[in-house]
Amino acid sequence: MLVGLLHFVFPRTAHAYLDPGSTSYALQMVIAALVAAGFAIKTYWAKLKSFFGGSNLSSERRGEDTADSPTEKASRP
Repeated sequence: MLVGLLHFVFPRTAHAYLDPGSTSYALQMVIAALVAAGFAIKTYWAKLKSFFGGSNLSSERRGEDTADSPTEKASRP
């Protein structure tokens, strides 16, 4: 059964033609998928980090003031 399945997956002769345009299109799709995955990871990095056990979102990203003393708060623009 395995030999029969491999016969259909890897035929000896192919009666087809892949022109350079279709090959470059397939390469373009692979590159676009990698770029999209990288952008998604970059966009949600803080959420992924906190989900997998990293620290919580920093207080600066949540909009909280991080100054320790009232004089430091007053000196900020």
